[in-house]
Amino acid sequence: MPVSQSFALAHTASAQAAPNAPALVFPDQTLSHLQLCRLGQAFAQRMRQAGVEQGTRVQLKTPDPTLLLAVLLGTSWLGAQFVPFSGEGSTPDAIKPSHVLFDPRQREAPNEGAVVIDTEWSPACTPEFDASLAPNCDAPWLWVHTTGTTGNPKFLSLSQEMVVARSLAVSDEFRSDSRHVLLAHCYSRPFLARAAAALINGSSLYFDLSPKDWHGAGISMISGSRALINTVLGETVLSPRVARLELAGSRLPDHEAI
Repeated sequence: MPVSQSFALAHTASAQAAPNAPALVFPDQTLSHLQLCRLGQAFAQRMRQAGVEQGTRVQLKTPDPTLLLAVLLGTSWLGAQFVPFSGEGSTPDAIKPSHVLFDPRQREAPNEGAVVIDTEWSPACTPEFDASLAPNCDAPWLWVHTTGTTGNPKFLSLSQEMVVARSLAVSDEFRSDSRHVLLAHCYSRPFLARAAAALINGSSLYFDLSPKDWHGAGISMISGSRALINTVLGETVLSPRVARLELAGSRLPDHEAI
């Protein structure tokens, strides 16, 4: 797969290779990679109608990974930049979003000009997206917020080429048959990095799955911080251990190992 492809095109190639493979799995719904691909194109079309184009900056605050990933794919198609929400008032003026998208399930709109994501953004209600205009894949695309462990927190821009190359580099961890639980919130840097790899490589992401059901679902990897893992597990003791635990932020003491 050429690294020079956009993120959306790279995911499209993965989706076309296995159109029915599950991309996002919830207790009551499953979206295949092809369905997610079409949703991303529908979002791109609606964002284009709202004035989003090459170089503009888009931000979305939502707890919904489906909306988040559809917006991420949409910005990729358009060559727009995606600025993940990082806390009230913490986005530097230099990268302030030009377009703020609003998840209507949130209690209030972030500002008066926010663009509402409603049912009209569904692929069934959206004209076909014209993807003939290729984005500049070497331009800034995804802005990520560092933790600040080695100094003041910073925002760094990643191009689509960089994200695709990184996702392909971890294809041994994110195989087409692997299943992942990502515990970090969906607009965080840890989530975005792993979700991007899952989409590019055709893996499955599971959400809202109880720890007692991890084994039955055949989960390959659990990713999260020590605090998140302990919060999700609570008093649950898993036996046998999960196949793989990817810990972020600190070392897991032996007595807390799953």
